[in-house]
Amino acid sequence: QTHEENARMLDTHDRLLTPLVREHDGKLVQKRGDALVAVFRAPSASIRCGMAMQQALWRYNQTVPEEHQLHVRVCLHSGEVLVTNDAVLGEPMEVVKAVEHVAAADEVTFTEAVNMVRNRAEAAAEPCGTIPLPGREEKVQLYRVTRAAEGSPFGAALGPPDSGTKPSPLAGLGT
Repeated sequence: QTHEENARMLDTHDRLLTPLVREHDGKLVQKRGDALVAVFRAPSASIRCGMAMQQALWRYNQTVPEEHQLHVRVCLHSGEVLVTNDAVLGEPMEVVKAVEHVAAADEVTFTEAVNMVRNRAEAAAEPCGTIPLPGREEKVQLYRVTRAAEGSPFGAALGPPDSGTKPSPLAGLGT
């Protein structure tokens, strides 16, 4: 990719995804390239946000050639962190980094800590492996939100696209 193509890709990525963090009561704390670090008050909100992100990207990818498609991993963990103006610090961030290494693109992957306290009625999930905890011999179970067998990955779980009063983050995007 050229510098200009990369800049356009990151602009599209940000226009699609960053509004969703706010819409799900999250706070965007840090951006590194296409990586977003956000904190949420509730694990269920982070899962809904991750599903909305993957849904928005799926819709966008239906409208562009393969070489312009965007595919991301959404990785979630729950725990006590220190939030500064521009960073999130603490052991949970090390766990998220470990999850990133095994998570698949186009998925919402989360740890046992999130699974234990999430609202199970909002999204079905399935186990998808384990990872060692950083610096320990313990392993943590991972889960992923169950996707639809075909078509829109989370459309049924998120409701119809026009059910809300907020405009779609896709509005005004050119290809």
